[in-house]
Amino acid sequence: EATHLDSLVEDGYQHRRRHVSELSGSEAAFLSRFVAVNTQLQSLGGLSLKEGASKWNLKSRILEWKHKHAAIAFILTRAGREESLSDIYLRENNLGLSGGALLGEWMTGLASIRTLDLYNNNLGAEGSAALGRKLRELTNLQRLQLSCNQMGVEGCAVLGMALRLTPNLAKLFLSNNDVGDLGSTAIAAALSHVQGLQLIQLSSNGIGCQGAIALAASLSSLHSLQEIALSRNQIGAEGGAALAQVMQHTLSLNTLDLGYNNIAEAGCWHFARAVNVLSHLKQLCLEENGIKSDWEAARALYSAAGGSNNKCWIRF
Repeated sequence: EATHLDSLVEDGYQHRRRHVSELSGSEAAFLSRFVAVNTQLQSLGGLSLKEGASKWNLKSRILEWKHKHAAIAFILTRAGREESLSDIYLRENNLGLSGGALLGEWMTGLASIRTLDLYNNNLGAEGSAALGRKLRELTNLQRLQLSCNQMGVEGCAVLGMALRLTPNLAKLFLSNNDVGDLGSTAIAAALSHVQGLQLIQLSSNGIGCQGAIALAASLSSLHSLQEIALSRNQIGAEGGAALAQVMQHTLSLNTLDLGYNNIAEAGCWHFARAVNVLSHLKQLCLEENGIKSDWEAARALYSAAGGSNNKCWIRF
Protein backbone atom coordinates (compact mmCIF):
# COMPACT_ATOMS: atom_id res chain seq x y z
CA GLU A 1 0.00 0.00 0.00
CA ALA A 2 2.96 2.31 0.58
CA THR A 3 3.95 1.68 -3.04
CA HIS A 4 0.39 2.49 -4.07
CA LEU A 5 0.59 5.80 -2.25
CA ASP A 6 3.95 6.61 -3.85
CA SER A 7 2.41 6.06 -7.26
CA LEU A 8 -0.44 8.42 -6.41
CA VAL A 9 2.00 11.10 -5.27
CA GLU A 10 4.19 10.65 -8.35
CA ASP A 11 1.13 10.80 -10.57
CA GLY A 12 0.15 14.04 -8.82
CA TYR A 13 3.54 15.60 -9.54
CA GLN A 14 3.37 14.58 -13.20
CA HIS A 15 0.02 16.27 -13.65
CA ARG A 16 0.98 19.19 -11.36
CA ARG A 17 -2.33 18.82 -9.58
CA ARG A 18 -4.58 15.82 -9.30
CA HIS A 19 -7.58 16.74 -7.20
CA VAL A 20 -8.80 14.19 -4.67
CA SER A 21 -12.22 14.25 -6.31
CA GLU A 22 -10.65 12.51 -9.32
CA LEU A 23 -9.67 9.41 -7.36
CA SER A 24 -11.34 6.15 -8.19
CA GLY A 25 -13.45 4.32 -5.63
CA SER A 26 -10.66 1.89 -4.74
CA GLU A 27 -8.13 4.71 -4.43
CA ALA A 28 -10.46 6.67 -2.18
CA ALA A 29 -11.03 3.61 0.00
CA PHE A 30 -7.27 3.16 0.34
CA LEU A 31 -6.77 6.83 1.11
CA SER A 32 -9.45 6.66 3.79
CA ARG A 33 -7.61 3.82 5.54
CA PHE A 34 -4.30 5.61 5.17
CA VAL A 35 -5.36 8.86 6.83
CA ALA A 36 -7.09 6.97 9.61
CA VAL A 37 -3.83 5.36 10.79
CA ASN A 38 -1.21 7.96 9.79
CA THR A 39 -1.09 10.39 12.71
CA GLN A 40 1.79 12.36 11.15
CA LEU A 41 -0.22 13.54 8.17
CA GLN A 42 -0.78 17.29 8.35
CA SER A 43 -2.60 18.18 5.13
CA LEU A 44 -4.35 16.54 2.23
CA GLY A 45 -6.07 17.99 -0.80
CA GLY A 46 -5.89 21.52 0.57
CA LEU A 47 -7.37 20.62 3.95
CA SER A 48 -5.34 21.10 7.09
CA LEU A 49 -6.01 21.24 10.80
CA LYS A 50 -3.66 22.79 13.32
CA GLU A 51 -3.50 21.18 16.71
CA GLY A 52 -5.11 23.20 19.46
CA ALA A 53 -7.58 24.93 17.15
CA SER A 54 -10.80 25.84 18.94
CA LYS A 55 -12.91 26.00 15.77
CA TRP A 56 -13.46 24.08 12.58
CA ASN A 57 -14.72 26.12 9.66
CA LEU A 58 -14.61 23.99 6.54
CA LYS A 59 -17.60 25.32 4.63
CA SER A 60 -17.99 23.69 1.24
CA ARG A 61 -14.64 21.94 1.36
CA ILE A 62 -15.63 18.29 1.71
CA LEU A 63 -18.12 18.83 -1.08
CA GLU A 64 -15.15 19.04 -3.44
CA TRP A 65 -14.29 15.44 -2.65
CA LYS A 66 -16.12 12.95 -4.79
CA HIS A 67 -15.44 10.22 -2.22
CA LYS A 68 -15.99 12.17 0.98
CA HIS A 69 -15.19 9.34 3.39
CA ALA A 70 -11.49 10.00 2.92
CA ALA A 71 -12.00 13.66 3.77
CA ILE A 72 -14.12 12.90 6.83
CA ALA A 73 -11.64 10.33 8.11
CA PHE A 74 -8.81 12.80 7.59
CA ILE A 75 -10.55 15.64 9.43
CA LEU A 76 -11.65 13.55 12.38
CA THR A 77 -8.30 11.79 12.69
CA ARG A 78 -6.31 14.98 12.66
CA ALA A 79 -8.68 16.67 15.08
CA GLY A 80 -7.69 14.13 17.69
CA ARG A 81 -9.46 14.58 20.99
CA GLU A 82 -9.07 18.30 21.50
CA GLU A 83 -10.80 18.99 24.79
CA SER A 84 -10.79 22.71 24.01
CA LEU A 85 -12.74 22.35 20.74
CA SER A 86 -15.81 24.55 21.11
CA ASP A 87 -17.23 25.29 17.65
CA ILE A 88 -17.80 23.02 14.64
CA TYR A 89 -18.92 24.54 11.32
CA LEU A 90 -19.48 22.00 8.53
CA ARG A 91 -22.17 23.76 6.50
CA GLU A 92 -23.16 22.49 3.05
CA ASN A 93 -20.82 19.52 2.92
CA ASN A 94 -23.23 16.73 1.92
CA LEU A 95 -22.20 14.55 4.87
CA GLY A 96 -25.20 12.28 4.44
CA LEU A 97 -26.06 9.33 6.68
CA SER A 98 -22.54 7.92 6.92
CA GLY A 99 -20.88 11.29 7.54
CA GLY A 100 -23.41 12.24 10.20
CA ALA A 101 -22.97 8.92 11.97
CA LEU A 102 -19.17 9.17 11.84
CA LEU A 103 -19.25 12.72 13.19
CA GLY A 104 -21.57 11.63 15.97
CA GLU A 105 -19.23 8.83 17.00
CA TRP A 106 -16.28 11.19 17.04
CA MET A 107 -18.11 13.74 19.23
CA THR A 108 -18.79 11.19 21.95
CA GLY A 109 -17.78 12.68 25.27
CA LEU A 110 -16.78 16.09 23.87
CA ALA A 111 -18.68 18.22 26.37
CA SER A 112 -16.73 21.34 25.37
CA ILE A 113 -18.66 21.86 22.12
CA ARG A 114 -20.84 24.98 22.22
CA THR A 115 -21.71 25.39 18.51
CA LEU A 116 -22.62 22.67 16.01
CA ASP A 117 -23.51 23.95 12.54
CA LEU A 118 -24.47 21.26 10.02
CA TYR A 119 -26.72 23.35 7.78
CA ASN A 120 -27.71 21.63 4.51
CA ASN A 121 -25.82 18.35 4.81
CA ASN A 122 -28.41 15.88 3.49
CA LEU A 123 -28.39 13.92 6.76
CA GLY A 124 -31.86 12.51 6.17
CA ALA A 125 -33.97 10.84 8.85
CA GLU A 126 -31.44 8.09 9.62
CA GLY A 127 -28.41 10.39 9.64
CA SER A 128 -30.21 12.91 11.86
CA ALA A 129 -31.24 10.12 14.22
CA ALA A 130 -27.69 8.74 14.37
CA LEU A 131 -26.35 12.18 15.15
CA GLY A 132 -29.17 12.95 17.58
CA ARG A 133 -28.31 9.94 19.71
CA LYS A 134 -24.90 11.51 20.36
CA LEU A 135 -26.09 15.08 20.90
CA ARG A 136 -27.30 14.22 24.39
CA GLU A 137 -23.65 14.09 25.45
CA LEU A 138 -23.04 17.71 24.39
CA THR A 139 -24.29 19.15 27.65
CA ASN A 140 -22.75 22.60 27.02
CA LEU A 141 -24.21 23.03 23.54
CA GLN A 142 -25.53 26.56 23.03
CA ARG A 143 -26.20 26.81 19.27
CA LEU A 144 -27.50 23.98 17.07
CA GLN A 145 -28.02 24.53 13.33
CA LEU A 146 -29.63 21.57 11.54
CA SER A 147 -31.77 23.32 8.92
CA CYS A 148 -32.17 21.78 5.44
CA ASN A 149 -31.38 18.17 6.38
CA GLN A 150 -34.64 16.30 5.61
CA MET A 151 -34.88 15.11 9.21
CA GLY A 152 -38.47 14.00 9.05
CA VAL A 153 -40.44 12.65 12.00
CA GLU A 154 -37.89 9.96 12.88
CA GLY A 155 -35.02 12.40 13.14
CA CYS A 156 -37.12 14.84 15.18
CA ALA A 157 -38.15 12.12 17.63
CA VAL A 158 -34.52 11.28 18.43
CA LEU A 159 -33.50 14.93 18.48
CA GLY A 160 -36.34 15.69 20.88
CA MET A 161 -34.97 13.15 23.36
CA ALA A 162 -31.49 14.66 23.03
CA LEU A 163 -32.70 18.22 23.59
CA ARG A 164 -33.96 17.26 27.03
CA LEU A 165 -30.30 16.87 28.03
CA THR A 166 -28.99 20.14 26.55
CA PRO A 167 -30.13 22.68 29.17
CA ASN A 168 -27.73 25.38 27.94
CA LEU A 169 -29.10 25.53 24.40
CA ALA A 170 -29.91 29.12 23.40
CA LYS A 171 -30.44 28.95 19.62
CA LEU A 172 -32.12 26.14 17.67
CA PHE A 173 -32.40 26.16 13.85
CA LEU A 174 -34.56 23.43 12.29
CA SER A 175 -36.13 25.01 9.20
CA ASN A 176 -36.76 23.03 5.98
CA ASN A 177 -36.75 19.57 7.54
CA ASP A 178 -40.12 17.98 6.65
CA VAL A 179 -41.05 18.06 10.34
CA GLY A 180 -44.85 18.10 10.05
CA ASP A 181 -47.20 17.98 13.05
CA LEU A 182 -45.72 14.81 14.53
CA GLY A 183 -42.15 16.06 14.34
CA SER A 184 -42.99 19.47 15.77
CA THR A 185 -44.87 17.79 18.61
CA ALA A 186 -41.78 15.71 19.42
CA ILE A 187 -39.65 18.87 19.48
CA ALA A 188 -42.25 20.73 21.54
CA ALA A 189 -42.24 18.03 24.21
CA ALA A 190 -38.53 18.65 24.80
CA LEU A 191 -38.55 22.45 24.87
CA SER A 192 -39.72 22.74 28.45
CA HIS A 193 -36.34 21.26 29.44
CA VAL A 194 -34.47 24.04 27.61
CA GLN A 195 -35.37 26.99 29.79
CA GLY A 196 -32.67 29.28 28.40
CA LEU A 197 -33.80 29.02 24.77
CA GLN A 198 -33.74 32.43 23.09
CA LEU A 199 -34.40 31.60 19.42
CA ILE A 200 -36.18 28.83 17.56
CA GLN A 201 -36.61 28.55 13.79
CA LEU A 202 -39.04 26.00 12.31
CA SER A 203 -39.98 27.65 9.02
CA SER A 204 -41.00 25.65 5.92
CA ASN A 205 -41.74 22.41 7.74
CA GLY A 206 -45.34 21.57 6.83
CA ILE A 207 -46.49 22.25 10.40
CA GLY A 208 -50.26 22.43 10.72
CA CYS A 209 -52.69 23.53 13.39
CA GLN A 210 -51.99 20.65 15.80
CA GLY A 211 -48.24 21.12 15.60
CA ALA A 212 -48.62 24.86 16.26
CA ILE A 213 -50.82 24.20 19.29
CA ALA A 214 -48.27 21.75 20.70
CA LEU A 215 -45.48 24.27 20.18
CA ALA A 216 -47.52 27.04 21.79
CA ALA A 217 -48.07 24.96 24.91
CA SER A 218 -44.31 24.44 25.32
CA LEU A 219 -43.16 27.91 24.32
CA SER A 220 -45.30 29.50 27.03
CA SER A 221 -42.86 28.20 29.67
CA LEU A 222 -39.77 29.70 28.02
CA HIS A 223 -39.26 33.06 29.68
CA SER A 224 -36.02 33.92 27.82
CA LEU A 225 -37.46 33.41 24.34
CA GLN A 226 -36.77 36.36 22.05
CA GLU A 227 -37.43 35.13 18.51
CA ILE A 228 -39.79 32.60 16.91
CA ALA A 229 -39.75 31.85 13.17
CA LEU A 230 -42.60 29.68 11.85
CA SER A 231 -43.12 31.16 8.40
CA ARG A 232 -44.32 29.13 5.41
CA ASN A 233 -46.17 26.47 7.36
CA GLN A 234 -49.90 25.67 7.53
CA ILE A 235 -50.89 26.65 11.06
CA GLY A 236 -54.15 28.42 10.08
CA ALA A 237 -56.35 30.64 12.25
CA GLU A 238 -56.59 28.21 15.18
CA GLY A 239 -52.83 27.64 15.32
CA GLY A 240 -52.28 31.38 15.03
CA ALA A 241 -54.67 32.00 17.92
CA ALA A 242 -52.73 29.57 20.12
CA LEU A 243 -49.45 31.34 19.35
CA ALA A 244 -51.02 34.76 19.92
CA GLN A 245 -52.06 33.58 23.37
CA VAL A 246 -48.46 32.51 24.07
CA MET A 247 -47.22 35.94 23.08
CA GLN A 248 -49.13 37.51 25.95
CA HIS A 249 -47.19 35.45 28.48
CA THR A 250 -43.74 35.63 26.83
CA LEU A 251 -42.72 39.15 27.71
CA SER A 252 -39.16 38.68 26.44
CA LEU A 253 -40.36 38.06 22.86
CA ASN A 254 -39.25 40.72 20.36
CA THR A 255 -39.58 38.98 16.94
CA LEU A 256 -42.30 36.67 15.61
CA ASP A 257 -42.42 35.55 11.97
CA LEU A 258 -45.65 33.81 10.91
CA GLY A 259 -45.73 34.81 7.25
CA TYR A 260 -47.48 32.55 4.71
CA ASN A 261 -49.56 30.53 7.19
CA ASN A 262 -53.18 31.20 6.17
CA ILE A 263 -53.95 32.76 9.54
CA ALA A 264 -56.68 34.96 7.98
CA GLU A 265 -58.74 37.70 9.61
CA ALA A 266 -59.85 35.58 12.58
CA GLY A 267 -56.27 35.11 13.67
CA CYS A 268 -55.47 38.78 13.15
CA TRP A 269 -57.80 39.84 15.98
CA HIS A 270 -55.98 37.54 18.41
CA PHE A 271 -52.65 39.13 17.49
CA ALA A 272 -54.08 42.62 17.94
CA ARG A 273 -54.90 41.77 21.57
CA ALA A 274 -51.49 40.13 22.13
CA VAL A 275 -49.48 43.02 20.65
CA ASN A 276 -51.30 45.43 22.93
CA VAL A 277 -49.84 43.57 25.95
CA LEU A 278 -46.28 43.09 24.73
CA SER A 279 -44.00 46.03 25.34
CA HIS A 280 -40.86 44.33 24.01
CA LEU A 281 -42.23 43.14 20.65
CA LYS A 282 -40.36 44.86 17.83
CA GLN A 283 -41.24 42.84 14.73
CA LEU A 284 -44.32 40.86 13.77
CA CYS A 285 -44.53 39.35 10.29
CA LEU A 286 -47.98 38.26 9.13
CA GLU A 287 -47.25 38.59 5.43
CA GLU A 288 -49.50 36.75 2.96
CA ASN A 289 -52.02 35.52 5.53
CA GLY A 290 -55.18 36.87 3.88
CA ILE A 291 -55.48 39.75 6.35
CA LYS A 292 -55.55 42.69 3.92
CA SER A 293 -59.18 42.12 2.99
CA ASP A 294 -60.33 42.80 6.60
CA TRP A 295 -59.40 46.43 7.19
CA GLU A 296 -61.00 46.51 10.64
CA ALA A 297 -58.72 43.72 11.87
CA ALA A 298 -55.71 45.30 10.21
CA ARG A 299 -56.54 48.69 11.74
CA ALA A 300 -56.87 47.13 15.20
CA LEU A 301 -53.48 45.48 14.80
CA TYR A 302 -51.94 48.74 13.60
CA SER A 303 -53.37 50.63 16.55
CA ALA A 304 -52.16 48.01 19.04
CA ALA A 305 -48.67 48.26 17.58
CA GLY A 306 -48.54 51.96 18.41
CA GLY A 307 -49.70 53.40 15.12
CA SER A 308 -47.39 56.10 13.87
CA ASN A 309 -45.37 55.89 17.08
CA ASN A 310 -43.79 52.70 15.70
CA LYS A 311 -43.88 50.67 18.90
CA CYS A 312 -43.73 47.52 16.76
CA TRP A 313 -42.97 46.98 13.06
CA ILE A 314 -45.67 44.84 11.43
CA ARG A 315 -45.68 43.41 7.95
CA PHE A 316 -48.86 41.97 6.41
